[in-house]
Amino acid sequence: MQVNHLGIWTVDLEKLKDFYVKYFGCKASEKYENKSKQFSSYFLSFSSGCRIELMKRSDITEVAKVNSLGLAHIAITVGSRDKVNELTKVLESNALRILSHPRLTGDGYYESVIADPENNTIELVATDDFQILKAEQEDLEEILYIQKCCYLSEAAIYNDYTIPPLKQNLSDIEADFRNQSILKLVLNNKIVGSVRGYVKEDTCYVGKLIVNKEYQNMGFGAKLIREIENMFAGVSRFELFTGFKSDKNLYLYKKLGYREFKNEELNDFTLTYLEKNVGSNR
Repeated sequence: MQVNHLGIWTVDLEKLKDFYVKYFGCKASEKYENKSKQFSSYFLSFSSGCRIELMKRSDITEVAKVNSLGLAHIAITVGSRDKVNELTKVLESNALRILSHPRLTGDGYYESVIADPENNTIELVATDDFQILKAEQEDLEEILYIQKCCYLSEAAIYNDYTIPPLKQNLSDIEADFRNQSILKLVLNNKIVGSVRGYVKEDTCYVGKLIVNKEYQNMGFGAKLIREIENMFAGVSRFELFTGFKSDKNLYLYKKLGYREFKNEELNDFTLTYLEKNVGSNR
């Protein structure tokens, strides 16, 4: 058995829907309306499959009180501890009420507690049961599968499904394994992400950063990049590239200290190259 969804009554359906979509990456269903009952609702789906039903009815207008009997809070796993810290700061800067700043609780959770726009209590919880390890030969097929799943969304941006990461086969990734360092992100005993790197002439070339769709936007991509940087801490610079329309990738890399230094035309789209000089940025 599993919980199908939680229901929340709201006085401002659109505002609360936008809050969960903006800050937690929820996908909103089409709005449902029953005019005879003056009822309307949205289903909000998290990447894990859990859902919240936001509901509005004209005769239900009282805002929830903190620490009342009944449902006490919703706990949302947002990713790494860094992600808890980051999201808490973002919410605070956007005038959301912080009930408890990030901390390690007595029962072992790293979390902060916030109030949503209608005073529902939300715990932002970190996932601590993950490891970043060197990949083994037997991991390659699983990493290749995640790679192809991740790069499908990249291919859709450019309407080009012939990009190299989608064409790579097991022999290709085995060659990468022999010539590069491949890291894997393991969460709950399952590989959910990876990154590769190799050194040439005092530069570490970073590539194939992937995180399973279910675990994206949780800080794990940044963790993988930092780990490959730590592995090759002796070099003077790091270099990577992404598609010029890949806004999420560009945002992440720039947040981690990378700067664009050239563009290169490849078939029908442009690759953007970014670099990080160790001396000035780390």
